[in-house]
Amino acid sequence: METFLSWLKESDISAPNISVKQTEYAGYGLFATEKIAANSIAAYIPNDMMITPQKVMEQLSKSNAFITDLYSKKESKHEKEMARLFLIYYRFFATSEYYWKSYIDILPDIDFFKEHHVLFNIACLKGTSLENATNAKLVNLKRDLNDIQHRAELQSEKASSSWISDISLDMYLWADCIFWSRVIGLEDGHDNCMALVPFIDFANHSINDSNIRWQPDPEHHGLNLIASPANTEKIIQPDDELLLSYGPKSNQELLFIHGFCIEGNPEPSCITLSALPFLSQEEEMYKLQWLKQIAAKPVLTLKKRENGNAIIDIMQSGWEHTSIIILYLIALDEDQGLRYVCHNDHHIQLLLEDHPINTLNELEEAVMDRHGQKGDILPIIQLRTVMLLIDALEYQYSKICTVHNDLNTPLAHHVSIYRKEEQTLLESSLEDLLSLQSYLMKDPIVLSFLEKQ
Repeated sequence: METFLSWLKESDISAPNISVKQTEYAGYGLFATEKIAANSIAAYIPNDMMITPQKVMEQLSKSNAFITDLYSKKESKHEKEMARLFLIYYRFFATSEYYWKSYIDILPDIDFFKEHHVLFNIACLKGTSLENATNAKLVNLKRDLNDIQHRAELQSEKASSSWISDISLDMYLWADCIFWSRVIGLEDGHDNCMALVPFIDFANHSINDSNIRWQPDPEHHGLNLIASPANTEKIIQPDDELLLSYGPKSNQELLFIHGFCIEGNPEPSCITLSALPFLSQEEEMYKLQWLKQIAAKPVLTLKKRENGNAIIDIMQSGWEHTSIIILYLIALDEDQGLRYVCHNDHHIQLLLEDHPINTLNELEEAVMDRHGQKGDILPIIQLRTVMLLIDALEYQYSKICTVHNDLNTPLAHHVSIYRKEEQTLLESSLEDLLSLQSYLMKDPIVLSFLEKQ
């Protein structure tokens, strides 16, 4: 810590009334050493200290000539990859001194994240919808690392690329955890970019008790930390922790990125389910191909609905609008006039009653246009949609209820907060859907349809 604090002074950071100290709950934090008046500048961080994509590329290329060839094209994905490689190289492989050494050396190590982050502990998410998202991220990171190492092999005649092959998956996951838990959005020249800002990134998060915020200081080429307690007449007292608001983030997002949850978080989490199980039958594959063709992800998203009254409209059930229309597609069949034509180039032309359908909006309009007229299929499609969702949520609910985590760790505690939140959302949605099912079962069009079956 002393080396880091000395580096801060040498780097012209100005934070005369702030110290970095260990907290009881979240590693390091920022604390006031003297009174700090509201709206005053509590700290100034010069641009030179910030780790931006441009600096990452410049710094890595100095020590590793092959990096320039490896990332000749500028893509947003590559910026994240380079940031991970930057952190890995200077934490585990660099042998010479460099500017950010004191900062990178003090960052949490791999063992910290093995104890405190879901990316290293996917098993603790078993039964939740976040389990699938975390598994998907892990698969993507493994693929990225394999791709980087494969591309580096093609540069093997340059000896400096050899460290790439020595990167372990744990190192790569560590770098991803560091990046996403500390990065902030900044302007780098005329472009928006994601950057690591030493010192500021030691500030912890609070929803209701944040008392600082950061803002660019273009005149002095840096970033200011502004004292901003909720009560503008209040003065930050000595030993008060300086807390940032990371923004309106749900416990799902906080757990996924940072590894913690907040009791009573007002920002609701959502549940995401894959629509693929509904499209697994061979005769349904054309629907999946059509969704890919129009760039619609086969994902169903549920959020807590704001109105607590009983619902009679599936569009007010908390499911995203797009999710409902995807389920309409799944529920439709030849009996309701849905068919398709596959052209020689494998392009799928979807048709409903011989009307071409090229977007989800057009599909919704085609179904709605028949509502209240002869051949009205809307109540039938909505009932099928509700029954599909009931089956999916009952399965998800059984999974989340059968898992019991008896581990007494901080991460297990935070996961249990999220698990209860998701369980409550499932219960609420199931209650809504069962009520809506009863309502639709009384619809004359549904009754007539069922009589003919």
